[in-house]
Amino acid sequence: MTQVEKLVKIIMPDLLRYLEMVESGEIIEKRIEKNNTFIQKECEGNNVLKKKSKPSIQTRLA
Repeated sequence: MTQVEKLVKIIMPDLLRYLEMVESGEIIEKRIEKNNTFIQKECEGNNVLKKKSKPSIQTRLA
């Protein structure tokens, strides 16, 4: 068996499994969930920064 054949034998099952997941939409669903989680964390982080930020100059003068 040549090196190319060995490589194909190793890679092919994972490639076929990946392609099945793409066809079924699993990959897209996982990416959407991951993005939503990231966006939620980012929003929470922004809220914390807003709460901790220093008051503006106008607020201090008033």
